[in-house]
Amino acid sequence: MCIFCKIVNNEIPSNVVLENKKFLAFQDINPKAPTHILIIPKVHVESFNEVEPKIMKKMTKFIQDVTKKASIEQSGYRLITNIGEDGGQEVKHLHFHLLGGAKLAWPDLIDTSAKIDTATKNDAVQKSNPHTKKKVKK
Repeated sequence: MCIFCKIVNNEIPSNVVLENKKFLAFQDINPKAPTHILIIPKVHVESFNEVEPKIMKKMTKFIQDVTKKASIEQSGYRLITNIGEDGGQEVKHLHFHLLGGAKLAWPDLIDTSAKIDTATKNDAVQKSNPHTKKKVKK
């Protein structure tokens, strides 16, 4: 059983922000912004690739309710889900990161410590920022 399923089953405590019969929102234990909430379906779904559209339809309204509860619906926020290893998914249970409470910037999205060949890394950097004037050394 994954860690999020254990949280749903109350086997692991969490700081709940909002909950209903189908979804749960709770504070991230390692926040990356003043507001950092994880939002999950209570049913185990491994990732966004496997989720049924009817779940997402209901989850959309729940997420909107969470932004209101967190008082960030007007100021702005970022909603992120990671899919698979390259996408940075650490817990194999669909979850959205709701980040807000401050002006958010984009960090370097490429893990430069990852073991990929230099040509692939340079190509990825150039594709991720086509307006850069800085040349990447090989």
